[in-house]
Amino acid sequence: MIAPRALIRLPDAVANNVGTSAIEFAILAPVFLGLLLGVFEFATFVGYRQDLSSAVSRAGRYASVHGSSSSSPATTTALASLVGTYLNYMPAAAISPSASFSPNNNPGGTVTITASYSWRPFTSFVAMPNITITAKSVQTILN
Repeated sequence: MIAPRALIRLPDAVANNVGTSAIEFAILAPVFLGLLLGVFEFATFVGYRQDLSSAVSRAGRYASVHGSSSSSPATTTALASLVGTYLNYMPAAAISPSASFSPNNNPGGTVTITASYSWRPFTSFVAMPNITITAKSVQTILN
């Protein structure tokens, strides 16, 4: 049989919740903060990827209507610098664009524009390598 003295102490031990919320916060705050930073990093990566892809695609569309028979034909150096001007969020100096025509910029030929960016996470608590974001656009020259 349980001693009456132990029965009296049991409700006191259960009712004593001093410090419980501090311990719960100490356990859950790093988990929540890690999830929040992970969502931030993923959103930044996707935004940069979309920005680079959009800029390369817009430069490709520009090249497709500015062929050799156009009043202002596109050149490879002009297309490479055009990618940087179409960027919205990324630093233009950090990308490495290139453009090439196959076989030339006459109508019916193709233009290939590629660009890459070395992305480094903002909150790298561990040694994470840089991730290379690349985008490519292949367009047929129409004009």
